[in-house]
Amino acid sequence: MGDIKEIFEVWASRAKSPLFGYFSLSFVATNWKAIFFLLFADKDVISRIEYFDSNTCAETLLWIPLGISIVAALSYPWIQFVFLYATTGPINLRNKLNAKSESNLLLVKVELENARNELIRQREKEIIDKAQIDEKLEDIDDESAREKARSEIKAIRDSEGLLRQPINRETLQRYLLVRFPNLPVDRKIITIFLNDLNLNRYKLIGDVEEVLNSSKEFVEFYKEKKPEVFKSSIDYVTKSFGYFDQEFRKKHGFSNETRQTMEDYTRT
Repeated sequence: MGDIKEIFEVWASRAKSPLFGYFSLSFVATNWKAIFFLLFADKDVISRIEYFDSNTCAETLLWIPLGISIVAALSYPWIQFVFLYATTGPINLRNKLNAKSESNLLLVKVELENARNELIRQREKEIIDKAQIDEKLEDIDDESAREKARSEIKAIRDSEGLLRQPINRETLQRYLLVRFPNLPVDRKIITIFLNDLNLNRYKLIGDVEEVLNSSKEFVEFYKEKKPEVFKSSIDYVTKSFGYFDQEFRKKHGFSNETRQTMEDYTRT
């Protein structure tokens, strides 16, 4: 068995040559029965050789395998060419798509970088503007007028800064105190509101401000119709979001009458 193994190893190393490889494969394919009997039959050596000799000839041992190997060696480059030619179009399309995707990604990165730079410039401008305003305040001779202006400017700045804060219980309560200073703050309803709010969509207090402004006409209409449902500052917020956002409307515990009013007003 060791000799047979060595024969196969030598055969395999020779098969790496294209022509010899094709010849080896075609030789085995043409004479496989005789080869198998010669190597593995449970007969004496003479009988196996006689069987091999009687089932093979010069054509099967040489000419047929040689002809097949020559045809295969000559045909393979053309077959490879046909496959490469057939796949050239899809490969080019794929490369174009990849190039377009990379180009779009680069454009997005450039846009984000430009937006970040613009935001930095805006913040720098705000700092400069604030410094100039503070400097002009000192030119006001009347002390009471100066302090009043300083107080009003501080309130505006605090309000603007609050709008950039993320939405949570503390920032929302502060916002409600600024936006509705004469109304009580219902902390229980605030908790329910935050649980029902999609914080992936609404992230900053400024988003709450935007919804309130967008729903102002509806809130005024509903308040005139049902003033008793606007007891605290958070009631204005929940009604605004219920009118503005159908997802919140479905999730929040509005009464049937309130839901119907929102739907009717939306259709008008």
